[in-house]
Amino acid sequence: MQRCLSKRELDLLVDNNWSLSGDDESDNLVQLLDQCESWENELICFSYFLSQTLERKAKTGMDCQVTLRQTFQKSSAMWLTIQQFDAKFIKYLFRNVRDRNVTLEDGLIEVQTKLGQHIYE
Repeated sequence: MQRCLSKRELDLLVDNNWSLSGDDESDNLVQLLDQCESWENELICFSYFLSQTLERKAKTGMDCQVTLRQTFQKSSAMWLTIQQFDAKFIKYLFRNVRDRNVTLEDGLIEVQTKLGQHIYE
């Protein structure tokens, strides 16, 4: 099963060095991370959301190279996919009319979920 991370979830993971304790806010995310580490479920991280997280960190003067290295190391140590926007994905987006009542973030997550379930229209 695939699960696409929201920008907030990705921020939380990156800010905590990909290690979470089970508090009320992150209980579900802790479970998803555990399943991802044991290769049960795949977590999808949009490069678009990652770039926003890195931009936020860069504005505070943090070294983003460390975060990038750690994120890509995690992608080889667990079932974490960093989703790039390739030509096929962009063509898919253009074939579908975006619901303006849904945020861009939620729309992208919905599209990725459908693609993960092989629903192409």
